[in-house]
Amino acid sequence: MFQTFSLPHVAFLAHAALWTVALSALALGGGALGGLLVAAARVARAAWVRSIAQGFIAVVQGTPLLVQLFLAY
Repeated sequence: MFQTFSLPHVAFLAHAALWTVALSALALGGGALGGLLVAAARVARAAWVRSIAQGFIAVVQGTPLLVQLFLAY
C-alpha cells in the first residue's frame, strides 16, 4: 500500500529541481527583456509608441493574473 522512498526517487527530485531552476531563469530573463522593451517604449520620443506602451500597461495591470494565465495558455 505504501511505497518506499529510494534512490531513484531522489534522482527524479534532483532532475525536477534542475528543471525548476532552468525554467525560473528563463522566465526571469524573458521578463527582464520584456520589461526593458516596454520601459523603452514608455519613454520613446514617438507619441504613438508611448501610447501603445501605456495601453499595454493599462491592460496588463487591469486584468487579474489568473485571466492572463488563461489567455496565455
